Amino acid sequence: MSLEQTRREEARWQLLRLLDIARPEALTHALLRRSLKDMHITLTDDELRSELDYLQGKALIAIAPTVRAYCLTADGVDVMEANAPAPTGVALGELLSDLELTRRRDARWRILKVLDAGRPVAVSKALLRTALDDQALMLSNKEMDREIQYLQERGYCLAEDQQGQLLKLTSEAIDLLEYNAICPRSIGRPPKYDEVY
Repeated sequence: MSLEQTRREEARWQLLRLLDIARPEALTHALLRRSLKDMHITLTDDELRSELDYLQGKALIAIAPTVRAYCLTADGVDVMEANAPAPTGVALGELLSDLELTRRRDARWRILKVLDAGRPVAVSKALLRTALDDQALMLSNKEMDREIQYLQERGYCLAEDQQGQLLKLTSEAIDLLEYNAICPRSIGRPPKYDEVY
């Protein structure tokens, strides 16, 4: 592999990393370029656009609908969390710690459980926040929104109002909660009681 190819693959990984850190927010082209420069990864505007197009073509990133900025997709999150293999053309860099992975996966499961407890009524984000805090899962608003966004993109929950403050489960999530569907690695579902004993 050429030095230029290695540099491009490393730049792609760092772009994914930056977008993962920013989740659920999107980052502009200019901010991504400046952040890469701070990391001593120098790309021209055309090179950066080319790498972003590559990652978008692999469905790892998307252009945020409200602003002209880039965000990580659920597939991109799965690559960052090692829930799915990285495509060829993306150099694997430093992965998240086991503690952070467990925290994210557990947060997703608990969010689904709280939404399930509220069925058939939609649950407000404020009530969800209170329930998660009561479970000693201290998530910041950004972390909670990040995991909700992931679950929405995966089709496990949806917003029932325009502002996205009321959430409800989808039938896919109900199957997952009732152990009628295979659980993806990205969600920390515990083993079913009768599977343990």
